[in-house]
Amino acid sequence: MPYLPWPEETPLPDSYTVLDTETTGLNPEENQMIEIACIRIQEGVVTDEFQRLICCQVPLPNVIRELTGITDEMLAEKGIPFSQALRELLAFLGDDWIVGHNAEFDITFLLAACKKVGIEAPTMKTIDTIQLSRKALGRKVANFRLETLVGYYQIADKQSHRALSDARLIAQLYDKLNEK
Repeated sequence: MPYLPWPEETPLPDSYTVLDTETTGLNPEENQMIEIACIRIQEGVVTDEFQRLICCQVPLPNVIRELTGITDEMLAEKGIPFSQALRELLAFLGDDWIVGHNAEFDITFLLAACKKVGIEAPTMKTIDTIQLSRKALGRKVANFRLETLVGYYQIADKQSHRALSDARLIAQLYDKLNEK
C-alpha cells in the first residue's frame, strides 16, 4: 500500500518532513504539480528545506495564478522538468514520516506523478493535520482549512498559497496540535 496513515494510538513523532504542493487543479490524473516544498524537522528543529517550481506544459488557470501568485513566466524561467523535480523530492523525503494538511491530496498527486514518469512509488507514511485538528478541536472552529486553523492558533494573519510558506505554517500547526 503506497499510502500509510499514522496509527492513532501511538504518540506523534518529533522528527518528520512537512510537505506541501501547489497544483493546476484538483484532479491528479488531469492536473499537475507546479510547486513542491518540504521542511525536515528533527526533534523540533528545522534541519533542511526543499522547494522547487516545476515547468508546466499548459498555461496556468487564472484562478491558480490569482491564488498562488505563480505565473507562467515564473515557471518557464525558474521551473525544472517534472521528472527531475519528482526524483529530487522523493530523494529528499527518503523514509521520513510526512506531515501535511489534507495530506491525502498531496500524496495522491505524488503517487499519480510517479505513475506518469514510471517511478515505483515508495510507501508514503503520513500524518494529516486535518485529522489531528478534528480530534483536538472538534466544533471549536468553523472549518478545518489551513487558513482557519492558523488563525485560530494565531500562527499567522493569512495563508499565502505558496508551497514553502504553507509548509512552514503546517509545521507550526503540527507543533500546536502536538501540544494537545
